[in-house]
Amino acid sequence: MTKEILALRTEKERKHKTAINSKKSSDHNIFVKARREYNKKIREAKKSFIEQKLKNIGGNSREIWNLINWILNKKGKEHETITKLICNEKEVTNIKEIANELNTFFINVGPKIAEKISTTKNYEDFLPRISYPQFKFRTLTEAEIMGHIRKMKPKKSTGHDGLSNFALKIISPGIIGHLTNTINEAILTGNIPQEWKISKVIPIYKEKGSRTNPTNYRPISLVPTLGKLLEKILEVQLRSFLIATIYSMKTNMALEQVMRQDTQSPKQ
Repeated sequence: MTKEILALRTEKERKHKTAINSKKSSDHNIFVKARREYNKKIREAKKSFIEQKLKNIGGNSREIWNLINWILNKKGKEHETITKLICNEKEVTNIKEIANELNTFFINVGPKIAEKISTTKNYEDFLPRISYPQFKFRTLTEAEIMGHIRKMKPKKSTGHDGLSNFALKIISPGIIGHLTNTINEAILTGNIPQEWKISKVIPIYKEKGSRTNPTNYRPISLVPTLGKLLEKILEVQLRSFLIATIYSMKTNMALEQVMRQDTQSPKQ
């Protein structure tokens, strides 16, 4: 910890005591400002430390992964282990069987709800009978992909691959060439790396009902970071196309309506 950060911490603690003793909103605001400045310097120092470590490591892939593992070893929220479920009046205690029972329950929630909805229509019945412009995903440059990475939230949660958004932001300058080639290959061929499509599903207790009942759990899917990056890239392109298409359709419809009214209006 640098002398500057130590001085900021001391100043922050002093202002905190002042705010507690005076109970004035003005003193509290001064403390909040000091705390923000201290936290900002801590983040900057951590970033600088990791960047310097990467620079010293160079192209040593083993050392890079050791650094990534060090970053990921930060303790996060611990999830309670499920030791028993009751399924079809049968007690399940084996870890793999518990995982399979929860997986079966989660993947069948949607289909069971859909079965209760009676309709003879499909999605085409709700679309107007007009021709739509052709859409095609495009490849990206290294700079564009780096821009998407910078916009990702620096979360430390990981999927099955063990790579977090936070870690990707740090190592991206060293892998951006290979990453760009892989993403563009997926866009051009439609072949997405299998590892990017596997989610790590964590069952979360709903805080009500028996813990042995699968219906009292909800799933949280941790998608691989690189899979999330590709999804975001495609989502941005598709959303931009849809916004432009909808705007064009509305403009054409409004123009047709004006022309129709002008044609039908009596001549004077």
